[in-house]
Amino acid sequence: MQQQGRILDGDLETLGLQATLKMLALSGKTGTLIVTSGQESLSLYLNKGQIAALEDNFTYRPNLLEVMRLLGRIDDKLATEIYHAVGPRSPALLETLADYRIIGEGEMFQWLEYGVIQSLSRALRWVQGRFEFHRNMLHDTQLALNVDHVLLESLRQADEWDEAIAAGLSRTTVARWRPQFNGDVNRLGLEPDAINVLCLANGQLSLQAIAYA
Repeated sequence: MQQQGRILDGDLETLGLQATLKMLALSGKTGTLIVTSGQESLSLYLNKGQIAALEDNFTYRPNLLEVMRLLGRIDDKLATEIYHAVGPRSPALLETLADYRIIGEGEMFQWLEYGVIQSLSRALRWVQGRFEFHRNMLHDTQLALNVDHVLLESLRQADEWDEAIAAGLSRTTVARWRPQFNGDVNRLGLEPDAINVLCLANGQLSLQAIAYA
């Protein structure tokens, strides 16, 4: 008996995730696409053919309060206040950071979009597994991401991770300064993004977490 609400299912070997997403986007579908490969899975929520949200069980995203502290955008007192208000990994943390004017609304949406791209960049490399699409829409979100744009960025990022893996690195590789640096990183003559990466290379965050941060 067909599961209630399910209108599409299949094997990734027959119809890959990229083709499935494009098909659902072109037909303007609203619902939930569930994809599994081994122990990994993701749920992609579509609203009229646009990506509204994504949840997975394999992407590690860092404590953004600690990230903001390492980047010098928040002090210990305010970090502690927000920690007790919403916790370090609450789904509402990005909105809380925007409410406190630590990040802007545009930056908040950039983080949400990049989170989707980061997860898809891994899932697009799955060649074995299954997918199913359910008509029901189970997620409340403000995102409305164009599928073609997200797929393009996800494929670009997947290629970059392939290059990193070929060089002996992985998403879980932990970066740290060697030797220990005690000077002023802002006086090294680097671009802002490079300075941010060095500030986050503390021997605790993975490359995947640094990329997200």
